[in-house]
Amino acid sequence: ILNDDDLLHTNFVDEMFSVLEKKPAISMLYCRSIFMDDRGNFARKLKSTVKQGLKNIKNTWLMPQLSTIPISHVYMDAPSSALGLIFKRSNAMEIGGYKASAFPSSDYVFFTMYFLRFGASRLNKTLAYYRIHENETANPSTGEGFIAKNLQLRSSLEQHVKAPPSLLRIYAQLYALTTIKQYKSF
Repeated sequence: ILNDDDLLHTNFVDEMFSVLEKKPAISMLYCRSIFMDDRGNFARKLKSTVKQGLKNIKNTWLMPQLSTIPISHVYMDAPSSALGLIFKRSNAMEIGGYKASAFPSSDYVFFTMYFLRFGASRLNKTLAYYRIHENETANPSTGEGFIAKNLQLRSSLEQHVKAPPSLLRIYAQLYALTTIKQYKSF
């Protein structure tokens, strides 16, 4: 899925289809993504050389190249708006596709509903770039809508995650606060 003016790495198609050719049973495959502003600059938090170096070490040597994603990952570390994913169209149609009523989180809601029904795998490579614009994505009302939908979705996922609901709710609130901070950094 490519939203608005987000970008894909030039090797996105080759890398993703290489995995799918080797593992045709994968129903949905997505990659890592990085946030950038409307001028193409990466998020400030990723500019720290030390932090980026540690993240690269973790992603290169400690994380598997391809992993099946557990539900706890969807709850705890949601993919960036489901950017840079490939899925089976027939499965997407079966769950009803994107829901306009879920704006501004339609992509995240779609990813989660698809995941719950068919599962997902992640390629541990950054091949997608999620661009945030001041006039749309970082608009305060859009951000507020995203956070509200995100909290609703996490609440509906609680039954699928093996953790105390009270702990999950605290985590969801902390995640919302970090999201607000991230939006303000652009």
